[in-house]
Amino acid sequence: MIKVFVYGTLLRGMSRSAVLANGKFLGNASTSGILHDLSHFPAILEGDGTVYGELYEGTQDKIRELDLIECYYQDNPERSLYVRKEISVISSE
Repeated sequence: MIKVFVYGTLLRGMSRSAVLANGKFLGNASTSGILHDLSHFPAILEGDGTVYGELYEGTQDKIRELDLIECYYQDNPERSLYVRKEISVISSE
């Protein structure tokens, strides 16, 4: 099982939340960074702020599904809209 921090459209009640409906919700969480509005979707950039989101536990198959939805290409990261990387989070629960 893999833990995933989500924000924006993947949060409960948002437009892409159904993708994680079968995932195990671990609670609210936060990470360091700055949330930017890119008009159609948000992005986190490094910075001194705090970004709030949710923490889930999912399978490798679920991660692959998220990669497809979020346009992350492991074999060609230059084409990706997002970067998938390990980060530190603080659980609010």
